[in-house]
Amino acid sequence: MVKKQRILKTILTIENMKYTIKDIADINIHDGLTKEQIASFEKKEKNCVDAFDAISSSGDDRRVDEYNRLEDFDELIEELIQADAKNWAIKLCIDKLQCINKSVSHRQGREYAVIIHNLCELKQLPMAGEVLEIALKNDFSKNVSEFKCYEWLGIAASSKKRLNNKTLGLEIFKKAENSADQTLIDGTRTQEGSFWDFNSLAASIADDDFLGDKNYAKKVYQKAENLAESFKDFLGLGQSYGFSLGDKNLARKAFEKAEKLAKRSSDKKRLAESVAKKAYLGDPVWEKQLLEKKKKKKENKLKIMGYQINCIDGVFEEGKLALAVLQDYCNKNECTFNELKEIFPDEVQGDKDYIKQKIGGNTGVFDTLAEAKDREDYFALLDPIKLTDANIVVSVTWGERNLPLFIEKAEAIGYTISLVPIEESS
Repeated sequence: MVKKQRILKTILTIENMKYTIKDIADINIHDGLTKEQIASFEKKEKNCVDAFDAISSSGDDRRVDEYNRLEDFDELIEELIQADAKNWAIKLCIDKLQCINKSVSHRQGREYAVIIHNLCELKQLPMAGEVLEIALKNDFSKNVSEFKCYEWLGIAASSKKRLNNKTLGLEIFKKAENSADQTLIDGTRTQEGSFWDFNSLAASIADDDFLGDKNYAKKVYQKAENLAESFKDFLGLGQSYGFSLGDKNLARKAFEKAEKLAKRSSDKKRLAESVAKKAYLGDPVWEKQLLEKKKKKKENKLKIMGYQINCIDGVFEEGKLALAVLQDYCNKNECTFNELKEIFPDEVQGDKDYIKQKIGGNTGVFDTLAEAKDREDYFALLDPIKLTDANIVVSVTWGERNLPLFIEKAEAIGYTISLVPIEESS
């Protein structure tokens, strides 16, 4: 009985140990592990550090390589936690921190936030606080995603599951807001891009699991509304007002503006679904009216054209043609990220300088899933394609300006693409 109590006391002591970054060298990372486990984890740790240090690429390629190598750290940290090697997992978090400090990735903020999350899971709040302090000393103004860096860190600071520091979270969210203001002023972000920045930020501020400040969120949503132009903008804004703020009056006004901008039958359907949901508005009468209007559109029909590909079943809208071609090509041909870029270079889709800056709908024909995660409005994120060295997603931003260029490249590698009617609408 006494022996069991001693063992339990030892376990509780280990669980309650709080470290600082300076303590890392003195932590016993091998405690409770077999020789085989120690040898295996040492090899994996060395591979993670060596692979990151060995990255020789630059520019966009380096950002992709860095992200993939940092994910290796996250996978090993999770493996260590599962093996109950928590001290080693703590040490590896700090190893990853050293790599991020040298990183050029525009996802730095997210990577710092992941470390903070892992350290909080490991009950190392003081050390997580130190990591946040280090992150905030960075000059994110040189980063094309300065706004996202601060938004991620604001979530890490304010989240109940992480540092739960609402005062610091508010301070960081204001930095994110200022960054979104500045990118709009200096023209490095399109009006549409800034709308989604403010909309995303307001949702984080309003979330009770993060800051939970509805009044501040409402002010940020107002900035988003001042930039809203399209059906999609006002639909998203109505959903945000209803779900995040619980303000049905503001939600209704935004949905009314969306209705005026709805041009396609699919727009009416999406709007009807949104106004019917209790989380957004909960108005079944309006839903019925919208669906009735949709039915009436069967009169005075006009043909809507789509694209047919010689070796692929189906007819595709302009936004999905590139996805269909790349899915087919990559399924039939093994290729690397760079090899596929040679066939479908970025400039086929948009302005190359703007693509590098991640501005608006300038995306390139495709990008890695890691790079595209923060730009869900411009990529088919639900349909990733596996290459030999990366997972990619394809742009959905196509129109009369750039689609002919894509078709030309596709036909150069053997595809035949033709226009056919796909739907009828008024």
